[in-house]
Amino acid sequence: MARAVKGMSTSGVERGRLSSGDMYSLKTAKSIIAAAPIDWAVFLEGPIGIGKSTMVKELCEERDWVMVDLRLSQLEAIDLKGFPKYDEKTGEARWVPYTDVLPQPGKHGEKGILFLDEINLASPDVQKAAYQLILDRRIGAYKLPPGWKIVAAGNRKEDVGIDDFLTEMSNALKNRFFHVKVEPPVTDEQRNEMFRWFYSKGSHPSVISYLKQFPQAIYEPKTVDVSNAWPSPRTWKMLSDFIRVDNSIISNSDGDLTDDNAILQVVASGAVGPRGLEFATWVRIFDKIPDGRSILEKGLKETLDSEKKQLPTIKDADQLTALCTSIVSHLQALYNKKDVIRNFFDFLKKVPEEFAVYALQECWRISAGGEKALATALYQSPDYAKFAVAGVDLIDPVSMAGMGR
Repeated sequence: MARAVKGMSTSGVERGRLSSGDMYSLKTAKSIIAAAPIDWAVFLEGPIGIGKSTMVKELCEERDWVMVDLRLSQLEAIDLKGFPKYDEKTGEARWVPYTDVLPQPGKHGEKGILFLDEINLASPDVQKAAYQLILDRRIGAYKLPPGWKIVAAGNRKEDVGIDDFLTEMSNALKNRFFHVKVEPPVTDEQRNEMFRWFYSKGSHPSVISYLKQFPQAIYEPKTVDVSNAWPSPRTWKMLSDFIRVDNSIISNSDGDLTDDNAILQVVASGAVGPRGLEFATWVRIFDKIPDGRSILEKGLKETLDSEKKQLPTIKDADQLTALCTSIVSHLQALYNKKDVIRNFFDFLKKVPEEFAVYALQECWRISAGGEKALATALYQSPDYAKFAVAGVDLIDPVSMAGMGR
């Protein structure tokens, strides 16, 4: 591993070698921002809708920092520099910073991130005003508090609809930044990280399972040519939130999707464009499978008997994928309840081997992102020990590393 730069902590960086598929992921970018020296200004460059600003916000929440979010495309240069004030006694004028724009220790706290979003959509005058702030951490009479980092973000030239409005940053401004590139989730590692994040946010299993079956649908900006709405991690999360919202018109209080396929198509298309029609058709699979939450709370046999349904077979791979995804999604919230873990392992024993592996890997994936409580509870359960003895070939020792041992 490369020698750490003096002043940089590697606590937020994965140990060992970084895989090629993780090089331009949001996870890697977060680790770099967290570890960078306080006086390094970081420029985060990546496509629309992949979660750049959300990642910075979550980093602040994890570190108990404050985030001041400035959309530079909406500001004038005077908003950064302050207002000129003439002092009649001295006959001098000075710049007076606005107290509600840039971070103030008494108001915003001692540590945080000043997030300069949409920097390459800002006017040249605003970009020039930011020069001194980014390099010297001060502008006019204002000085950035010592515990605050500067992170800027912008989209790429090739992003659809951006080029006509993008203001090319000068070489002088570029040279003031440490540059970090991020990509849409196109590698297995990047997609796995996205799915882990979706699970952690309680995203609806229909969205997760659909994207696992059709990963090419995760990010398709070219469809903006035929629809204003188009698929991205942001818009898939919007669709999931719409399904999860109280009194949703497309799902009930338990998260079960509506039988009205027409309204589901309208809502899904409003979020993800043409993919919404395919999604609405595909998720009818959930009508055919038993309820995942019921399996965890009541057990597989009682659920199948009460719902008068059969457990899908290997011939019904789409249904098994959807069912396993649903169970793992519910498991995050229910694993502390009585009999839930036992019922989970009982379910794994009844499904084809590769789907038992899939469900376990999804649990480890959630925990690999730092939320180890679920994997720890599974690993420490007596039911896990019995399952491991019976199906030792299903247990991936690499996945188990650090999972509560």
